[in-house]
Amino acid sequence: MLTYKQVLNEFEAYLAEDDMCQVQSSDDGYIVMLIEDVAAGPFESILCQTPEKLREVLLEYQQNLTAYEISIKDTPF
Repeated sequence: MLTYKQVLNEFEAYLAEDDMCQVQSSDDGYIVMLIEDVAAGPFESILCQTPEKLREVLLEYQQNLTAYEISIKDTPF
């Protein structure tokens, strides 16, 4: 059975790298916030009521970051 702790351990390196993604515990699960600008506050937040949902959301954000990093490497300056 998947636990929140396992998911957070799996994405520990990603969460340390991506300053725009924050995870907070709540009474109902974990809240994942994707923040564009610290001054502007969260622009997207998702309540993850199961470890599986938390894993799904973090995997999507991690994949988006990887795709972005690849795209800027391929962009000529």
